[in-house]
Amino acid sequence: MKTLQTLLLIALLFTAAAWFSLQGVSNATIRKAPDVVQITEHTVSRSSAPIRATPKIDIKPAEVTKPKTPSPFQVALEAGDLCEVTRLLNGAVQTPDAYTAIIATMSPSPALQEAYAANGPMMTNNMTAKPKFTHSSSDLIWALKLGGLMYTPVGNPSEDSKMSLQLLLELEKKDPANAFFPFFRIYLEERLAYTKEQLRETAAKISAASSFDSRLESLDQEFRDAMWLSPAMHYAISYVYSATSPSYYSPVNLLRRLAEEKEIDGLKRLAELMMEKGLRARRSYTTGEYDIQQYTTGRGLVAPLAGNYPDWPQLDAEKGKTNSSYPTQPWIIDEVTGERRCDPGPYETYFYEARENR
Repeated sequence: MKTLQTLLLIALLFTAAAWFSLQGVSNATIRKAPDVVQITEHTVSRSSAPIRATPKIDIKPAEVTKPKTPSPFQVALEAGDLCEVTRLLNGAVQTPDAYTAIIATMSPSPALQEAYAANGPMMTNNMTAKPKFTHSSSDLIWALKLGGLMYTPVGNPSEDSKMSLQLLLELEKKDPANAFFPFFRIYLEERLAYTKEQLRETAAKISAASSFDSRLESLDQEFRDAMWLSPAMHYAISYVYSATSPSYYSPVNLLRRLAEEKEIDGLKRLAELMMEKGLRARRSYTTGEYDIQQYTTGRGLVAPLAGNYPDWPQLDAEKGKTNSSYPTQPWIIDEVTGERRCDPGPYETYFYEARENR
């Protein structure tokens, strides 16, 4: 009997436990897993973690740089209007603006574009520290300008011999066998009161060099090639352009004096290096193949022996070039009416004949 009662009690307890369990499931709230972010070894609640929201980026369409409206002078150049080009050049066109139009009408190299850009070394003086250029030709022009050794269309900045010397030394490291750099350095060093011993060391580098090359002739040649695009371009460049050439005379005068004082020797070797390109050139200096100023400077260094080398008219004659004159401009005074008018005929005749024979 007791056994039966015990079994009934167990069954009753099991039934009650099952009922309460079902009630718990039906009434319980289902809880989510803890809202956490795992960051390396730490567990941080999302509510306390810093929010790193991705900022909204407004993507704008790429801006197209609109070309500047060409100047009347550039329009005339591109149209090949010789009369209008000469009229404007004799009027209000400023030299920097003329260069801008000429270069825009050419197909310039990146080096020439940089050199003659509005903020390039040929066209600005508004740089007090060393500017950062892409091309070594721009670095060289700027170095020479700072030393008062380079003519540019906008003149030169206030001279800074120390900075000029520093820039030339940096360029010389890339081309140590080129006498061009110590040739100008020795002038700056003398200006900065370097000792005679220091000057002799620089002179020795000039004597030991194997070339003399500014590497600026390529810029000059681009302008000289562009001259033959049209009569209008020929006149414009002839009117505006001065060769991209350094001022050789100040260093030459110093070297002559030092040679007379027996402080240095080797001027004959330097002269030969300066004349080498001109003597080897197959075409006239007017093509930009060599620097006429560099040649004549070298020839002048060996004045007692100058007769052994042709002067520049003879040199060009040997290359089949005759330096004939050409009409100064197409504007003339009408003999009948006394009025000034444009007659492009003679200039154009000269241009096409010269282009054919160049």
